Amino acid sequence: MGKKGMKGFMRSAQERNLEDRAEADDSMQPVPSQGCSVETQTKVADAATRATEALDAGSSDDEDTDGPETRGQMLKRHQREMQAHKKTLQRMGKKSKEELAKLNQEIEERHSAELKALENTAPKEESAEERPSHETEELCSDVSALTLESKKPSKAMKRREKMEQEEVERMARIAEEGAGMGPSSREKEEEALSQLLTPLGVCMKEIKADGHCLYRSIEDQLVQLHHEPSVSYQQLRERAAAFIREHPDEYIPYIYDEDKEGDPKTQLERYCTEMTTTAVWGGQTELKALAEVLQRRIQVLAVGLPPVEMGECYTGPALRVCYLRHAFGLGEHYNSVQPTDIMSTA
Repeated sequence: MGKKGMKGFMRSAQERNLEDRAEADDSMQPVPSQGCSVETQTKVADAATRATEALDAGSSDDEDTDGPETRGQMLKRHQREMQAHKKTLQRMGKKSKEELAKLNQEIEERHSAELKALENTAPKEESAEERPSHETEELCSDVSALTLESKKPSKAMKRREKMEQEEVERMARIAEEGAGMGPSSREKEEEALSQLLTPLGVCMKEIKADGHCLYRSIEDQLVQLHHEPSVSYQQLRERAAAFIREHPDEYIPYIYDEDKEGDPKTQLERYCTEMTTTAVWGGQTELKALAEVLQRRIQVLAVGLPPVEMGECYTGPALRVCYLRHAFGLGEHYNSVQPTDIMSTA
């Protein structure tokens, strides 16, 4: 190859090298999309920038910062607190509806007050990210539903309400029956009982006729003896029933009825359950059990009958009650007694 040919070859190679570099530099520059104007490309870039800023702002709400709490952070905290509150309500089990409603109201009022205080100090337009999420709304709904469900009466509550209604109706019948009886049998019995009690230095003390009269009379005697409340009539019912259950052979002869359904042990258990859960009247069987439980003598005074004493083996002052057959037309009644000098000074 001559000198001219060599120079031409070298020049061509250099030119091709420069062209390749120029093409490479051009490929590094952004290429506009075909069919898109510069204005459209600018808008797309601005939207991307705003989206990035929104994502950054949303993620920053989830992080703890040293600055004041933002509204978004507060709403997320409220959401976490509602979740914890719901779990707490579920763990509480059966609580009174007033207590559950109070707990629910307290957290709702606190959240509302915090949001209001934040809006007053830094008012701003609520953004989509800061509005309560669908999950938060569901949590609030679940908590409200849980509270409402707790307000539904349970079987035990319905049973108590039924018993209370039956007791009201029974008391109404007693009052009506007592009014219809007139002063005859009742006043005669009370007069005769007064003559029986006077030599003992005591007089009759009226006890409410609600089915618990025997237990209330014993309760009153214990209060007089100790000069302070000791055990309630309901506790006396439960303790007597427990003693009867512990000594079935001793009490089945008093309780078992061949005409009733169930074997002796079944009837005894039913008898004790009624003692503790209803206002069924008590009698000599219950007095016998109470004398053993309290380890005290119990005297029953009645017109036309010799005094009956339970727990004769025990010493100390006896508990005294009056038994009346004509106090009310629907059945027997027990009253307590008290020293006569108390009545004279009252």
